[in-house]
Amino acid sequence: VLVHAAGVRHRTKQLLQTTKAGQALSMDLFDSRPEAAAEATRSSARFTLFAVDASEQRTCCALVVPRGREAEWTFGTDEGRASLAAQTGMGRLLVVRCNRGHSFGDEAAVRAEVEGAVAAAAPADLAGPIAWMGVASEDDVV
Repeated sequence: VLVHAAGVRHRTKQLLQTTKAGQALSMDLFDSRPEAAAEATRSSARFTLFAVDASEQRTCCALVVPRGREAEWTFGTDEGRASLAAQTGMGRLLVVRCNRGHSFGDEAAVRAEVEGAVAAAAPADLAGPIAWMGVASEDDVV
């Protein structure tokens, strides 16, 4: 179970309901599971979720940043994520970053863990399911 830092404030919820080209939001997700009782893992965000709108379309896709590539321009900067969002052809791109200091399973396990937060960050009245994208190599997103 993941919780947002101080919850998702009303204004953030409003902004996430609709897509607006150029809009970018981020939120930290904390681990609230009892097995994550270690103070270090509870006090630091397990994931950061970036919502980047490329257009007004009510379509949405998500991707998990490959571990070790968090600092690359494409995944680690607002400009890089905006460029990536434009390339997807979707209204909103949700980028999930696994933060340091935590242990993670494979990509399928990460997707399962964040699916609730990803669904909550999708635009209202979504025109279809949230598509999960993968990163094939350093330059290819599929």
